[in-house]
Amino acid sequence: MKNNFHYFLALWIATTVQSGEFEILSLTSNGRLSFTNTFTNGMFTIEWAPQVPSTNWNTGWTGLRDITVTGKICNVDIPMYYRVKSITNLFIPTIYARQFVYLISSGNVDVGTGTMTYLNNVTLSSGKEYTLMEFDIPNQIILIPCRSTSSEFYTIPTESKNEVIEWQNGTSGTTWTNSFGDGSSDKITIIGTETITVPAGTFNCIKIEKREINNSLRLRYVDWIKPGFNMVKEIDYGNGSSQPTTLTLKYWTDKSPR
Repeated sequence: MKNNFHYFLALWIATTVQSGEFEILSLTSNGRLSFTNTFTNGMFTIEWAPQVPSTNWNTGWTGLRDITVTGKICNVDIPMYYRVKSITNLFIPTIYARQFVYLISSGNVDVGTGTMTYLNNVTLSSGKEYTLMEFDIPNQIILIPCRSTSSEFYTIPTESKNEVIEWQNGTSGTTWTNSFGDGSSDKITIIGTETITVPAGTFNCIKIEKREINNSLRLRYVDWIKPGFNMVKEIDYGNGSSQPTTLTLKYWTDKSPR
């Protein structure tokens, strides 16, 4: 009975995918789902529903946690059907548990390491889904909601309730402005493309400059972003009164199960 049930699930899922993109190969009785992949820069999510057809496919277990008692009998929808959802060509793939480790230096002095890790997805009150990005730097941990499209990477900074375009793919000279809740604004400009070598390897990057423009601080940053990957290097020049702080990618790793 169990084998027949899983065979039906695999057969149903296979009819929902598009030919030439990816294909469900099997769903075994011990819970192993296999599918092909022809994308060079794609992410996949396994979604579940209690019945088909369904317009409410779930990507998490929120509805199966902290169930409130409403009477002597409780009813809850549980996973019975599964499908694979593909998201391709993201500018910055926010892959769960992917971690980037950076060397931090001030001038020519090494001051430690910092890590950037993509955590679980959350849906905010706006109805938009974000990935939590964790920065673990010396003496501080910062959580920032972020999301990516095929050409922009958005964040919600700690000093703002609204999302801003942190990085974007574009031609040299492309400029945009971000405004924050504390009254400050940044002018961001794509300088061009540059190939750089860091301990993690050699990367073809978009070089992006950020300048604070409407107060006396005049802070300045330069980021090197590898499309389809992540930030490879950043130099924080501050306001020019002290040694710049540099982050360079040491290595990266995927810790999520494969």
